[in-house]
Amino acid sequence: MKDFTDSLPLLYRDRWNNEWLVNTETGEMIQKGRTKKQPKHSNLYYGLDTKRIEECNTKEQLLEVASMLDAYTDNKVHVNDTFLTESVIEGLINPSQLKLLRHIARNVCVWNIYIGTREDILKSGVDSKSLKRTLRSLDSLIRVESVDIPYKGDYKISINPYIAWKGDYKRLEWYKNRWYGVAGSEG
Repeated sequence: MKDFTDSLPLLYRDRWNNEWLVNTETGEMIQKGRTKKQPKHSNLYYGLDTKRIEECNTKEQLLEVASMLDAYTDNKVHVNDTFLTESVIEGLINPSQLKLLRHIARNVCVWNIYIGTREDILKSGVDSKSLKRTLRSLDSLIRVESVDIPYKGDYKISINPYIAWKGDYKRLEWYKNRWYGVAGSEG
């Protein structure tokens, strides 16, 4: 026996990719197929077209998302220069690494996230041949989140929030705990 929904025109697909049909005689909307499990209320702070922080690959995307979540993203970047200087004195990092860290810290887009190009990073004075090696040697202070996304030569780097921070200080404690792997809820 033929199902009457097979002859109805497709009306639209919703955001969960469910297909909806319309009965032209009664105007009733009929869902075709099984309903996919709908996500929980993850869009509380994020709009339908707004990316999550982890999905942002450009400064513009990151600033757009951050402007909805943090009212203090226009503040200056607070850099812990004392820690950086003492790290050089103690021999934990060398002057070339210090230049790179200061450049990344002073150019943080929001919170502790830096997004920039290879050319921007090389303006810090790091040798272009040793850039990858220098970034790898700082793995306890920075994390390279992505390279060459969305364009070749783009870097997305997270710096230790103790070193550089731009934004609400209430969020800072959560980011510090997350950096060091301490469990806690975002407040």
